[in-house]
Amino acid sequence: MSLATLSPNSSAQYSPGAPSAEQVLENLPHPVLVADADAIVIYSNLAGQIVFGAVVGCDVHSLFPGSTLRLTGNPSAILTSLNGENFEAAFAPLGEGRFLIDLRPSSEAPVAEMPETLDELTGLKKRNALLSPSLLL
Repeated sequence: MSLATLSPNSSAQYSPGAPSAEQVLENLPHPVLVADADAIVIYSNLAGQIVFGAVVGCDVHSLFPGSTLRLTGNPSAILTSLNGENFEAAFAPLGEGRFLIDLRPSSEAPVAEMPETLDELTGLKKRNALLSPSLLL
């Protein structure tokens, strides 16, 4: 499926030699999906394929099972994927019941806590951890 079939009345402007909209979409560093009126994925850019695998034909709800997902009404939501990764999702209607789903890594994603024995800056063991009695024999 090409971008032209997703948005045939596009008002985008291009200068000579500019990359196509499809080239731009395929080179985005974050997943972009398009779902039909039944919430079935009908398009995934390359980043979407890397993150989710072969998702064309899958129900969007199955990709984010713990999330309350409505493609209509809310322009954005925080979604959690099957592997626990959080995404800030923005939804944009494309007409004919189709929606573009722009997924970006969430700033609300839980931050892994560092054990007290590791230095916050270097990630290496702190001196006190190296001198602990269990290591001195």
